[in-house]
Amino acid sequence: MIGPTAYDVASITQDARVTIEPDLRDAMLSLYCSERHALGAF
Repeated sequence: MIGPTAYDVASITQDARVTIEPDLRDAMLSLYCSERHALGAF
């Protein structure tokens, strides 16, 4: 299935059924945004 890659990150970091430490969540989102920006995707 093909879909927006941002959905994958959101599903990992924002899922109400998953407990993730805020620092890890923030680091994952920051890294994702940095990589997308570096690729010119933003």
